[in-house]
Amino acid sequence: MTMGDHNNLQVGKEIPASDTKSRWLNTFCFYIFGFFTYFSVEMFVIGTQDILSGRNIPTAILITCFEGPLVMAKLVIPWFQEKIPYVVKAFFIAFFMILGLSIVVFANDFRVKILGVGLNAMAAGANEATFLALASFYPKLCISAFVSGTGSGCLIAALYYMGNYKKFSYFSELSVIEHEPLFLLIQTLTTWTCLSPKTTMMITIPLPLAVLIFYALLNKEFLPNSSQSSPMKLKHLKYSIVGSTSDTMDQDAPTRQKLTCGEMLNIAWKISSVGISLLLSFSAEYISAVSVLTTISFPKSQFLPRDHFLIYLLSYYIGRFVGRSYLLLFAWLPSDMTEFLRCNKTWIFTMLQLVQLTFLILDSLYHFVPYIWIIICVCSSLGLIGGIISMNAPHAVGQHDKSEEKEFALGLVSVGSSMGILVGALIGLAVESSLRKHCVEHYPDTKEFCFTRYQDTTGWETNIHSSKETPASDTKSRWLNTFCFYIFGFFAFFNVEMFVIGAQDILSGRNVPTAILITCFEGPLVMAKLVIPWFQQKIPYVVKMFFIASFMILGLSLVVFANDFKVKILGVGLNAMAAGATETTSLALASFYPKLCISAFVAGTGTGCLIAALYYTALMTWTCLSPKTTMMITVPLPLAVLVSYALLNKDFLPNSSQSSPKELKRVKYSIVGSTSDTMDQDAPSRQKLTCGEMLNIAWKMSSVNISLLLSFSSEYISAVSVLTTISFPDSQFLPRDHFLIYLLSYFIGRFVGRSYLLLFSWLPSNITKFLQCNRIWIFTVLQMAQLTFLVLNSLYHFVPYIWIIICVCSTLGLIGGMICVNAPHAVAQHVKSEEKEFALGLVSVGSSMGVLVGALIGLAVESSLRKHCVEHYPDTKEFCFTRYQNTTGWETNIHC
Repeated sequence: MTMGDHNNLQVGKEIPASDTKSRWLNTFCFYIFGFFTYFSVEMFVIGTQDILSGRNIPTAILITCFEGPLVMAKLVIPWFQEKIPYVVKAFFIAFFMILGLSIVVFANDFRVKILGVGLNAMAAGANEATFLALASFYPKLCISAFVSGTGSGCLIAALYYMGNYKKFSYFSELSVIEHEPLFLLIQTLTTWTCLSPKTTMMITIPLPLAVLIFYALLNKEFLPNSSQSSPMKLKHLKYSIVGSTSDTMDQDAPTRQKLTCGEMLNIAWKISSVGISLLLSFSAEYISAVSVLTTISFPKSQFLPRDHFLIYLLSYYIGRFVGRSYLLLFAWLPSDMTEFLRCNKTWIFTMLQLVQLTFLILDSLYHFVPYIWIIICVCSSLGLIGGIISMNAPHAVGQHDKSEEKEFALGLVSVGSSMGILVGALIGLAVESSLRKHCVEHYPDTKEFCFTRYQDTTGWETNIHSSKETPASDTKSRWLNTFCFYIFGFFAFFNVEMFVIGAQDILSGRNVPTAILITCFEGPLVMAKLVIPWFQQKIPYVVKMFFIASFMILGLSLVVFANDFKVKILGVGLNAMAAGATETTSLALASFYPKLCISAFVAGTGTGCLIAALYYTALMTWTCLSPKTTMMITVPLPLAVLVSYALLNKDFLPNSSQSSPKELKRVKYSIVGSTSDTMDQDAPSRQKLTCGEMLNIAWKMSSVNISLLLSFSSEYISAVSVLTTISFPDSQFLPRDHFLIYLLSYFIGRFVGRSYLLLFSWLPSNITKFLQCNRIWIFTVLQMAQLTFLVLNSLYHFVPYIWIIICVCSTLGLIGGMICVNAPHAVAQHVKSEEKEFALGLVSVGSSMGVLVGALIGLAVESSLRKHCVEHYPDTKEFCFTRYQNTTGWETNIHC
């Protein structure tokens, strides 16, 4: 396939509107279909212990009652797939989901609840069979999107349902809990409200209507018998291979032919090997998840037995989410790499699941695992492998069937998984009771830990955690404080990175180095960071937040609506001042809150980088919006900074009307990696610092700031001056699109680097301390090494494949993110308590100075590298610069 075949930027290339303009919408619709296939399913699974509370019934009985109708639906529907319109099936799916949920929530009779579970099961089975069959008419990316949606449904259901537990109960004293590794994760992610399980499920009743809404939004041109498509059109539909960047579809798009009963039986036989692998894998997975894990808990942990089950399932769903999403996440890689990532030998995953089941059964019998986090890791890998086999099975089936057989085959492929769950649930009826009996007999001293369930019915109607007396400022709003700082971090970097990734569009048609825009941004940014910390104590935080939001909105408006380039630069400068003020103000504010808020802020900056890249790239690639319109949409978003500050708990602040001086003296800090709910003894007291004291603090942190300066200089020279001169004529992308791909991978790496301490904060404190690194000069050396590599490649073009540069971009962002998250913690360890507010406000100066220096150096570097490329590689000189050569790139989207 030639480069032109891949590029939808060729003006004369005729591309079906259904493939270019709405490809992103079709993919998202299938993602939503997958999401609601598993959302209710997994909410029932994770809520089984609540639904069954007070009843001496094996956990697997509820799964059996669910999987029976689910299997029947998946077995029956594919055989009548062609006889029922998809719109009718979508309507009945939504109707049965809502009806089933309503019965489970409002019925008091247990048998009626089981009926509701069965109705929801039928809807879930019909959902999976129907929409996988429907995906046979769409690009294969839609299959990956559907399976990825099921993984997201699992994870969100777990997070949502577990979120109704305000605080996990414990048996030990607070001093013991402070050293427990998992407490921080559970308190942060899953302990937010006091809603009962009944109310929690009730809230979700209207959500299945989304299935109907997104079916209505789905582009019907791909469907047979569509009023929007003729038979002649259907013959020309193609499929895009996952991992390929072709916007066209495969030649083997299914034609809708009536299959005989014999042909359908033959197809079922051909896919039986995949079905058997799914059956054995899911049997092992669900025996582990709902029958063995219910008999494993740890008396020495701070959690109730029932809470162990929630924790296990949360980690299991996180693993499943990753497994079911990985092909979609890596779809942008070259096709040979995505083919390598796919595995049609599904029996390998089956063997791994059986090994993990054996391990868990042996631990339930002999209790040889000493720590809960080991079981949590096993649960994650259990979900990961289960997700991977779920993702690969439909693709494996699609490769072995003829075009006209795909609709039936894909509708039938999930039968094996549901049969496996049903078999696992039936076997689990005996396994759970046997393991529980063995535990009670052999471990009588801790027999209450032999079963992860309440022993009375209060677990369904009420939340027994809500009666636990805990400090209001620490427990009730701890999650909210963390989230507020996350939002502050998000908007500190969202606009910054949107300007970076959109620099080539803003400058399109102008012979101006890319670094000029970064220079105009970083100048005011550095000034704001240098000046504001010295006056931090003299201006109320509410005033600073108001000006931050105002300057962000004003700056964005000038960039979007102004035609004069100099006025646009003024808008960039105003936004830069707001970004600098956000970072210094929020980090200074974080000195009064638990240290988790620092990690949350830095994690938010990483997320802002990633979401800005995804948002801008997605709208520029998948839709016909212009860069101008894409930025215009974000103008009102900075108001979220004001809203988040209004929601922030002010008990921790000095001079707060809600706190007295005595209260402030008791404020403590929790160390990242520790699970203490309280705060450190060295919480900063608000003392006026003299100019000499502030200069002394600035000198003490100079080594950190010098490392930040050198690191960020290298990082930004690489990102905005060297990468703009590296593109590959043999790739399927236009030069300008190379830059978007580089920055997207860079932001993904930065997101991981800035978030890793927050993500791993549930580990034991000695491990999290090991993960922290105060010697940040190490990161600086690594950044400079990567800059050297990229400069040499720009000069000599020795890298053969684009994905190698993409990997380097990811590590560039990863290391840059890691230095950002470690620097504030390193500074906090080297200053006194009363110096923290000023020190943390000043810590980001080095990074911004580095960006400014990098941008100034980049003014010369980019032009020199570009000139060298044009002179030495004249045959491909259009690939020497990743920018449009006219101004149409700002007002319009030339992809359309």
